[in-house]
Amino acid sequence: MKVLIDIEANALNNPTKIWCVVCKDIETNEMHIFRNLTEDEDNRKDFIRFSEGVSLWIGHNLIEYDLPVLTRL
Repeated sequence: MKVLIDIEANALNNPTKIWCVVCKDIETNEMHIFRNLTEDEDNRKDFIRFSEGVSLWIGHNLIEYDLPVLTRL
């Protein structure tokens, strides 16, 4: 699965909360929205399960922001 991804967090420098992760499967155009990953264990598990099926992540500032934040939090 090839996915466009964007996250929204509470800060640019040293965020402590991820408000929302939006993913779009570019092969099916299906949208996947995960909210409050830092506070909702079920949503975090859903995102982890979803991410295991991704072969390619595509995003703006993915390497410098989104992936490091997702990994850290």
